[in-house]
Amino acid sequence: MSIRIEDLEGMQYPRDGTELQQEDYAYSTNNMPPQATKEPLYELQSHCATKSGKNIQIDLTNTYKDMMVFNPTGLANKTYVYAGVSSRLKDFNAYLTYNKLFVPHGFGAYVCVGGHAQTGGSIRMVDYNGAIKEVTKDTDPNLFWQFSVAVRALDYMGTVEGPNGFKGPHGLKGLWLYNREVLIELLKHLAEMSDDANFPRNYDFCINVLSTEFPVTGLFPELEDSRIWENIQVKIKNQFLDEFLKFLNGTFPSIITINAQWCPVNKGDKYDSTVDRWFQKFRELGSSFKHLTLLIDEWDKDMATLTGDWMFPKPREFDLPYVKRAYSTSQRNLSTNKWVDTVVQRIDLIYNPDHYLNGEPGQKKYERYLGCKLAVRIQNYGGNFARFTTNRNNGTSYSWRDSSIVQVFDCFHKTDDDSKHYAEEWAAKNDMLMNGPNGVFSPVDRRLI
Repeated sequence: MSIRIEDLEGMQYPRDGTELQQEDYAYSTNNMPPQATKEPLYELQSHCATKSGKNIQIDLTNTYKDMMVFNPTGLANKTYVYAGVSSRLKDFNAYLTYNKLFVPHGFGAYVCVGGHAQTGGSIRMVDYNGAIKEVTKDTDPNLFWQFSVAVRALDYMGTVEGPNGFKGPHGLKGLWLYNREVLIELLKHLAEMSDDANFPRNYDFCINVLSTEFPVTGLFPELEDSRIWENIQVKIKNQFLDEFLKFLNGTFPSIITINAQWCPVNKGDKYDSTVDRWFQKFRELGSSFKHLTLLIDEWDKDMATLTGDWMFPKPREFDLPYVKRAYSTSQRNLSTNKWVDTVVQRIDLIYNPDHYLNGEPGQKKYERYLGCKLAVRIQNYGGNFARFTTNRNNGTSYSWRDSSIVQVFDCFHKTDDDSKHYAEEWAAKNDMLMNGPNGVFSPVDRRLI
C-alpha cells in the first residue's frame, strides 16, 4: 500500500499492478522496519543506507533523470557525466554507449544510478538545507570520489592482434545446463583467481546459477536464432528423463552462466598468450562437458558496448517473494578451504532434479524443490591493483574495500508458509556455514544483506 506523506509538496500517487507487484513495491516481503519505508522501488544496490535506524526510502524513480557529458575546464583528458540518480542502469549504460564512454557498474538493468551512488566520483546534489552543491575534489574533498567517474571507451582498446586474432577488450559468455561438476570447475577457477592478490586488474569474472523457468533469452539473445534453439532443445531432451521433461513442460531447466572479460587498462597491455590461456579454460570446459554446454560465445568489443552485454534485463529474476543474502569476504584461501564444496552442496539442495524425481509429496527435499528457486551470483572484486582496492582509503565508502569475492544467494519461494520456511531455513544455514570463526567464506560476518 502506498503511504502518503503529510505536508509534502509535490505529486504523490499509488502504483498499480498485480497483487505480487504491489507487495513487492511496498516491500511487504522485506524485513525492513516499517518506519524505514516510504514508497520504495527495487533494491538499494549498496545495501546499507536505508535499512537501519529511522531512515526513510522515497520513490524518486521519475524525479532526477537528466544526463549530460561535459569536459571540465583545466582537466586534460578528463570526461565527466552528470547523471540523475533516478536513471536506471540500462538507460545510463545506453547513454554512455552512445557517447562512447563506459563506467564499471552493476548487473541489474533496473537498479537506479542512485543505488550505486556510494562507491566512487563526483556529483551535483541538493543538501538537507535545499542548497545545490557541486561536489568536486576542490569544493568538497570528503565527498569527491564517492561517485563513479566515466572514462573513454576508445582509450581502452587493444591495438596489437594476439592469439585467435583478438586484440581486446575481449568478452566471453558461457551457458551450461546445471551440473555439480561444471559448477565445481568454474568456482575453482574463480577461487584461484581471487586467492592471488596480485592478479592483474584487467580481468573480470562472474558466475550465475539460475533455477528452472528463467527466461534465458534475456541473457542470451543468440538463442532466438531457431537453429541454435533447436540444437539446445536436443541437448535438453538427451540430458533429462521423460518424467522430468514432462515436469518442465517446455520451460527452461536450471542453468549456469558466466561472464568473463579482459580489458587493456594500460597502454602497454596486449592480448597475448597469457590472456588467451585464461579464456582457454572456459573453452576447454565447454569441450569437456559437451553434452551440458549449450553456448559459448566470445568477441572483441569496445568497453562502451561490452558493459551492456553483462546486464540483467529484468527487475528481478522471478516474480516471487524471496529471502536475500549477499556475503563479502577478504579471504585469499577459498581454493583450499572447502568453500567451493560448501557452495556447491548448498546450491545443490535446491537445484538437483533428483529431489523431484526420487522424492514424494510431503518429503522435505521434494517440497523444497517445488517451492523454492535460486538466483546465485558470485563475482571476484580484484586484487591489490583493482581500483576498488587502491581507492579504498578515500574515507567515503560504506563498503568493505578489501573484498576479494562477493556472493549473492537469493532464494525465491512460493507464497505458502512452508515454502517461505524452507527458504528462510536454507538462508539461515548458509549464514552459519559461510560466516564466523568456523565459516568457510569469512571469519567475521560481512553480510551486505
